[in-house]
Amino acid sequence: MTSATEDDDSRRSDAISRVEMERRDENNTEVALTLERLVEIVLGEGDWGAIVEWTEYALIQRPMITTDDLVDGILSLHDWSFSNA
Repeated sequence: MTSATEDDDSRRSDAISRVEMERRDENNTEVALTLERLVEIVLGEGDWGAIVEWTEYALIQRPMITTDDLVDGILSLHDWSFSNA
């Protein structure tokens, strides 16, 4: 049985890998990676409009951000939105 921390670490690691893969593909195809698509890559399909908006706001405040920090922020917003629903 895995702990919640190990599950969170695995979820984070998987999301970072998916985002990095998509960014590499974007460089090869020259198709822009939208913020909506990025959030969907991290969280899966769903109605993530509010998380997209919060992420956009965060990027305006801090435009130079690493993939790790971006994924961490999206996952944190996701967890926060469900804990406060």
